[in-house]
Amino acid sequence: MRCEKRRIGRVATKTSVEEEIAHLRGLDLKGLRARWHSVFQRPAPAHLPRHLLFAIIAYRTQADRLGDLDHETMQVLNRTDSKETGAAMSARLASFDQKRTELTPGTVLVRECPEGFCYWSPPSFTGVD
Repeated sequence: MRCEKRRIGRVATKTSVEEEIAHLRGLDLKGLRARWHSVFQRPAPAHLPRHLLFAIIAYRTQADRLGDLDHETMQVLNRTDSKETGAAMSARLASFDQKRTELTPGTVLVRECPEGFCYWSPPSFTGVD
């Protein structure tokens, strides 16, 4: 564990994400509401049950420490319509995924091999036979 000084002058103990989530699992509803207040700086919504409070706080903890979703993914999720059919949503998400994996000229392909990284170099063509 490491200690760090927070902006408001308190000293906080730095724990791993796994330790924090394990701690959250042991909290009752009242404890999760208190933790929500410290994480989000506002009271927890009264209608949320324990399992949702836990899931949201755990997600926020992971996102804060490890990074949240990238901007493009957030845009796709924000544009999702609850009335959209499963097939339409699948097609849109597949299209989004395809755009993210398109290769552009100059892309270097790398493969992890037992002895390290292997770089693929395309065959060169000198002419038409």
